[in-house]
Amino acid sequence: MNVSVDSNKTKEKVQKIYLKKIGRDYIVMPLEIGLYGFAAAFTLIILIRLFAFLVGIFETFQVTINDFLTALWGFLFISFVTVIKHYRDMQKSH
Repeated sequence: MNVSVDSNKTKEKVQKIYLKKIGRDYIVMPLEIGLYGFAAAFTLIILIRLFAFLVGIFETFQVTINDFLTALWGFLFISFVTVIKHYRDMQKSH
């Protein structure tokens, strides 16, 4: 009887570890790396707007909601690429 109880506990531990890995690979890491993508895109947009203001293309320096939404595409793209990468790695390992 102890053997079956130990085997059930081991299965539960393995399932918990697997769920943590799936959560980390498909939720936490894409969100974290997506934030880097957002920050990079937003920084690039701000630098381009600042350069255009300094050169004289724009009369005022302003960041609009459209700039934020454009940078959001960076977040979505990098997050999607990360999920696809982890999915492909998982398929190769099985």
